Amino acid sequence: MPMLAIINNLFIIVILLQVTQTSIAMASPTSIKTVLVSGANGYLASHIVKQLLEKQYNVHACVRNKDNISSISHLLKIPNDSTGKLTLFSTGDLGDSSLVGRYDTPLVGCDAVIHAASPLNPKLKGGEYDGIRDM
Repeated sequence: MPMLAIINNLFIIVILLQVTQTSIAMASPTSIKTVLVSGANGYLASHIVKQLLEKQYNVHACVRNKDNISSISHLLKIPNDSTGKLTLFSTGDLGDSSLVGRYDTPLVGCDAVIHAASPLNPKLKGGEYDGIRDM
C-alpha cells in the first residue's frame, strides 16, 4: 500500500479518536447507549471498543468474519472486565463491492458510529489507491 494511503488512513483514525474522546466522553451514558464500531478487531479500534465497554456503552462490533476466532479472540476477552455489552457482526471486507445492506442489521439501535475499518485489499483501477476517496 502506498505511503500516502497509509498516512490518510492514520489521519482518519486520529480524527476518529479525537471525536471519540470529546463527543462520547461529553455525552452521558443515557444519551448514547449503543455505538457501532467498524473494523472492531483492528489494533486501534479494539482499544476504542474496550474503552466504550468500560464506560458502560453497548458496542456493535463489525468485523470481517465473527466466526474467525483467531482474529476476534482479544475482543471476546474484553467484556469480562467491563459492564457494557459486546455484539459481533460479520460485515466482510470494505474492499468488496457488494457492501450494500451489510450494515443494516448492525446499525439497528445504534446512537453513534465510529468508522475505523479500511479495505483489506484495495481494488486498484489503474490509478494510485487513495485512502480517503476509496473508502
